[in-house]
Amino acid sequence: MTWFIERLDAAEVSRAAPELAALLQNAVHNGAALGFLPPVTDAAALEYWRGVADAVADGARLLWVVRAGGRLAGTAQLDLAMRPNGRHRAEV
Repeated sequence: MTWFIERLDAAEVSRAAPELAALLQNAVHNGAALGFLPPVTDAAALEYWRGVADAVADGARLLWVVRAGGRLAGTAQLDLAMRPNGRHRAEV
C-alpha cells in the first residue's frame, strides 16, 4: 500500500470536508480523545472542518493529510501563533 502525505489549502479542505468529517466521526467513535463526545453528528463534524478551512485561509493553521491506497487515513494540524511576540511558536 502506498502512503501519500500532502498539505491542503483552504479550498482543498472544503472539498475534502465530507471525507474529513467521516474520518473524525470514525476516530471519535473508536475512542480517540479529540475534543468531541460520541456520537459526532454529520453537522458537527462538517462545522469543525469548515472552521479548519477558515483558519487555513486566514494563515493561522496548516493542515496535512495522509492517504493510504487513495483513501484518507489521518490528519495533522499546526496552529501558528499569531501574536507579534509568538511568531516563532506553533501548536500541534
